[in-house]
Amino acid sequence: MFEVDHEWSLKALLGYLYSTSFASPGVLAGNRDRFEADLMASLLAHDRSGQYCETLRFHPILVRPLSA
Repeated sequence: MFEVDHEWSLKALLGYLYSTSFASPGVLAGNRDRFEADLMASLLAHDRSGQYCETLRFHPILVRPLSA
C-alpha cells in the first residue's frame, strides 16, 4: 500500500462532484444552485481556506499469467 496526499480546492471539488452520477447537473436539476451554495457554506465553515486535503490510499495488486 502507498499513500498520496491530494489537495482539493472548492472549484475542483465541485467539478468532481458534478462529474459523478449522484451529483451531476442533470440529477440536481433545479437544485444545483442551492446544492452548490450549501456545500460551499458547509466546507468553508469547516475550513475557511477553501483547500481540503485527502489522503488517497492505493493497494496495488500484481498479477502474472500462469506458466505453461
